[in-house]
Amino acid sequence: MVTCIPVAPDGTVDPRWGRAARVAVMRVEGGEIARFLQEHRVELVVADHMGGHMARMLEGMGIAVRLGAAGQATAAVASAARSS
Repeated sequence: MVTCIPVAPDGTVDPRWGRAARVAVMRVEGGEIARFLQEHRVELVVADHMGGHMARMLEGMGIAVRLGAAGQATAAVASAARSS
């Protein structure tokens, strides 16, 4: 599963999806996370918070959204991928 998550400089989940300075795009396979370039198709966006308009837009594009993420970004992505 290709996943996207906003990341703070310290590697934690950035609570700002729309204003995050950086995002990580990762592929989760068998518990392993490998980074990919942003041009890969993202299937899941994991974030702490996101406005309703942005969430509806992403879901309308066929991209699942999981909110409420916190802590280390890699752990948040792994948890969200397991629940998808």
